[in-house]
Amino acid sequence: TFVRNNSDLSIHEVTRCGTDSHQRIFFDIDANYKDFPDKDQLLKAYNILLKSIKYELANANVYSTEYYELISHTEEKFSSHIVYKHAYINALHYDCFYEKVIENFIFDLDLNCLPNNLVNIIDKNVYGLNHCLRVHTSHKFGKTTKLALKTGSNKQFNPQTLVQYVYSATELNQIGR
Repeated sequence: TFVRNNSDLSIHEVTRCGTDSHQRIFFDIDANYKDFPDKDQLLKAYNILLKSIKYELANANVYSTEYYELISHTEEKFSSHIVYKHAYINALHYDCFYEKVIENFIFDLDLNCLPNNLVNIIDKNVYGLNHCLRVHTSHKFGKTTKLALKTGSNKQFNPQTLVQYVYSATELNQIGR
């Protein structure tokens, strides 16, 4: 994992370094309320997305669906990072997994009579090689809203929320691996 500090003291993790690295499955969800003014509809789509991801994890034989939910909502924008705790994928195959989730999500939106453009709540720009992803307790460049755990302590950076986090031997024993 590479973490860098810029002049704004905003810390970002560089994801997918190398040609054959593993990383946690994660999603960056962003929606401007001006594009999706019906907040109830947006929250419903968000919950449908989580179910679509869970379905695709099961298809990949990953049954541990615990995740960290990091949020930085503002008056203008819904913003969330979902980082699965025990679900790793080869970074080179993330695009395939992502596309399957998108297919399921669009199908589930149709089933729930929601507009297909809600699929755009998933930020598609963070899955390329060597992309920077904001980390827990950090803010976007030039902004002040910090990325915080939806539940839990937000005063101190939690390294377990990193996409490229590697479990220690003790942690692996605790989760039964």
